[in-house]
Amino acid sequence: MDIYAVPISTAPDPTRPCSKARAAEEDREREQERMIFNRSKRLMLERLKMIQMILNALHNMKSRDLRSRVPLSTEVVKHLYRDVADKTFVRPVKNEVHYSSNDTVNSNEKASVAGRTSKTVIPSKLSTLGRNDGLVSTTPTPTNKEWNVHKMLIFEQIVNESSNQRLVNQVLITKTMIVTNMVGRLLGPHRHGDSQKLPFWQAIGLVNEDTVERPPVTHKGKGATSRKHPDPENTLKSLIQNFTRVKKKMAREVQSDLEKLIRDRHRTFRQKFQCLNKSPLFEKTVQHLKGVSTQPMPMIVEDTNTEIKPSKWFLDLKSGAENIVGKDDKEVCSMLQQLSRFSYEDAKSIPNAKEKLCLLVMSMPASHLLTIPAQQALKYVLDEILWASSESLSQWLNHRKIPLILQEPSSSSFTTH
Repeated sequence: MDIYAVPISTAPDPTRPCSKARAAEEDREREQERMIFNRSKRLMLERLKMIQMILNALHNMKSRDLRSRVPLSTEVVKHLYRDVADKTFVRPVKNEVHYSSNDTVNSNEKASVAGRTSKTVIPSKLSTLGRNDGLVSTTPTPTNKEWNVHKMLIFEQIVNESSNQRLVNQVLITKTMIVTNMVGRLLGPHRHGDSQKLPFWQAIGLVNEDTVERPPVTHKGKGATSRKHPDPENTLKSLIQNFTRVKKKMAREVQSDLEKLIRDRHRTFRQKFQCLNKSPLFEKTVQHLKGVSTQPMPMIVEDTNTEIKPSKWFLDLKSGAENIVGKDDKEVCSMLQQLSRFSYEDAKSIPNAKEKLCLLVMSMPASHLLTIPAQQALKYVLDEILWASSESLSQWLNHRKIPLILQEPSSSSFTTH
């Protein structure tokens, strides 16, 4: 045995970590990272889907919907979420049954009852005593205001006829003042009544965010009031902030208009050259070019990002999605492809966009509004696409007694998790 040989120890080295424990720890970390990635991907897909549904609803909503004094029904909201390219859409209409009684039609005609079989009306054999033939109409029964006036006039004439028969030697009774006043109250203009409060989505267009607030009035005593004078420093600071906000807003609108002009110019000229047919006759070619419309029209070939640059909000949304899930995810790429049809939209391309969005928020079910992706999508559409105030969403949700559960800005919510 060599005396200089070093003995090999079989005891475990306490300084080296156990390989099994390290492998288990790495597996747990990889599983946690996978769960975080799947959750981020799921939230991103829900946000993109919600943005697409909101933009579809803004395009499908008609201006006549804004004249409604009540929110839209759940069925109408579901139909508004349909794809804009879907042409087989039938708007749900509430069917009402209209009746016409036998007394309002001639004996040779039929009474119409919606949804039922019409039968021939049997002529009435009752006595005509007490009936006012002069006021009985041969048209269907009037409704609402006209029918109320009609009934009061019949009542007045019956009362006068019965009174004239009893009071032969006395002064004839004229028209009752009660009926006259009621008819005038129904048919007259309602100018001095209480004005009805406008719905929330109709009052948005009347609110001016740039109005100057008056200083509050404080009451010192009986009949004595004093107005609090504004602080010059705060006034100057608020004026600078308002000017900066208006400057940024106007610069954003002008930049968007310039980009839209460039996009439309590219589309128009490319459409002309695509419709150009080679002909040896120059006059025929010029005449064919003049016949092509100069207005922007649907493209024969789809636009790509290298040819025409989309709007800034779409580029930010696309980059934020790629930072989270990458560029090769099929589901996210498919959703972005569906959103690309709205990539050129801005605050001016959708008429009454803010009013429509407010009506949509007032009509959406509370279960949808209480989700984080829905509120983030609404805030992103309101801030980045419509260029509206970020406080509008909180006001709308507060009107419906729904809490705002967002804790991060809408722009960062699509780039970070």
